[in-house]
Amino acid sequence: KLSLSIYDFQTTNLISKGYSFDLVKMTADGRYIVITNEKQKGLYSLSVYERQTNKVIPLSTDNLFYKPQGNIDNLPFVYGYSPMQMTSDERYIVFINQEQEDLQSLFVYDIQANKTISVSSNKHFYEVHNSAERYLIFATKEETQHSLFIYDFQTEKTYLVSKSDYLFRSIQMDENERYLLFKTGKETREKIDYSDSISQYPIWLYDHNTQETRFIAIGDEFALSGNGRYLVFTSAVDNLVPDDTNKAADTFVIDLME
Repeated sequence: KLSLSIYDFQTTNLISKGYSFDLVKMTADGRYIVITNEKQKGLYSLSVYERQTNKVIPLSTDNLFYKPQGNIDNLPFVYGYSPMQMTSDERYIVFINQEQEDLQSLFVYDIQANKTISVSSNKHFYEVHNSAERYLIFATKEETQHSLFIYDFQTEKTYLVSKSDYLFRSIQMDENERYLLFKTGKETREKIDYSDSISQYPIWLYDHNTQETRFIAIGDEFALSGNGRYLVFTSAVDNLVPDDTNKAADTFVIDLME
């Protein structure tokens, strides 16, 4: 355990807050510092310290969240661990409280408005991450049912994207925040030569403007261009284009504007 101290480069003053902490994240302007404190073994509380007013704002007073794993600047959300993350514009803090042994709640704290918003409650959250600016994407699992959602920070509304009997994988959104690309469905293995095979899943594309989801192909790796116009993916399926007889995984490009 360490005690938290703040050094002001302009005044050369050293301010010691005296809090024991395990992780901290400071906004670029130095005004807010996110602090996590271990309250029970493996469980942590979450607070925000505002340097200008010298106040500590508790975000998880009644409940605790699981210990974050890895680098706080790039934390994935995975089963069993529920770290927090801050949006790129440093306005929102996303975190998960462990309400009960089999119940978690997903929250968003608005730093500017100083309010906490309850987004969703479920047994398990995974694939929780921010898009470029406006949206929070997350998947849930309850029993054998998986669901994929988009939460809008501006309207504070949650949209159901898809339901599946399988995990949602490799979720990504284009920079314009229109298209959501993901994999879900039964795994298939496609033989690509006499001695090797490739693992593939159904690839889906969700258009947030029309709220429609379309099947793309059975494939492996994929990516969206920054402007969301082009979709690139690899697939070993031999019936996507005529005369595909090379027994190998090929790369395909789709123009989403056509």
